[in-house]
Amino acid sequence: PIGSIVEKVMDERRTLVMNRVYDEIDRDELSLIETEYGNDVCCFCIAPIIPAGDVAGSVIIFSKERGVSMGDMEQKLAETAAKFLAKQLEQ
Repeated sequence: PIGSIVEKVMDERRTLVMNRVYDEIDRDELSLIETEYGNDVCCFCIAPIIPAGDVAGSVIIFSKERGVSMGDMEQKLAETAAKFLAKQLEQ
């Protein structure tokens, strides 16, 4: 199952960029997927896929490396991929 932060992004239909997710509280709360294993993602970008007005999923770019951060380029990349997939699903 997907994590609550991914559900929130899909519900709000907005792109989310998070950097520096290091401490345990943030990691549990900002988990991309629900798992019994540890969450070692340090930063991520989530863009919802919205074909014909309905949310069908999301594009997620993430990194496990400390010191890496998501910026405008990663946000635009995720949004472009989500729009492309949405158009493909509409056909």
